[in-house]
Amino acid sequence: MKKRAYLIVFFLFMAASLWATEDKGYFLLNKMVSEFDALAQSGSGGADVLNKALNGLMADANKAKAAGQVDDVFFGRFRRILVILRLAVIDFPDDPEGILDEHILETVNRFIEDVTGQAGNVKERGVGAIARAITEEVVNLHIYLSSKNDRSRIAEKYRPFRTDKKK
Repeated sequence: MKKRAYLIVFFLFMAASLWATEDKGYFLLNKMVSEFDALAQSGSGGADVLNKALNGLMADANKAKAAGQVDDVFFGRFRRILVILRLAVIDFPDDPEGILDEHILETVNRFIEDVTGQAGNVKERGVGAIARAITEEVVNLHIYLSSKNDRSRIAEKYRPFRTDKKK
């Protein structure tokens, strides 16, 4: 119950903060948040509904990438969120004994550590187990999008680390 409440609060917060923008990256984040908010509030869904939502989000992300509306960094990180969500709920009918579970959990735990800086210790699949890391990565993507206009100015501050070495 606590995990569901956390998800609802997160999705409501993100939906409100992303609602007014036109940027395609924000649109994708908003759509993801809105769809998961609707699932969390209705208490319905399951893997089939979640997979349909994930497929729609990936189709939208692919179109945005092809149209040059999102860059490689955003696309890769957004896609990674969708992959992790899919791995959290996917059912492999051809793997009834869970042969792939170890590798799935390893990937999910690596994502958690990459995003939160803390070792992932997920032992079973499910969206609730990864909600905090997903939340953190959505916030990171939002910050990435909101700082894009300042990136060159910020990069100039750290010029010794740049490879182009403008003088």
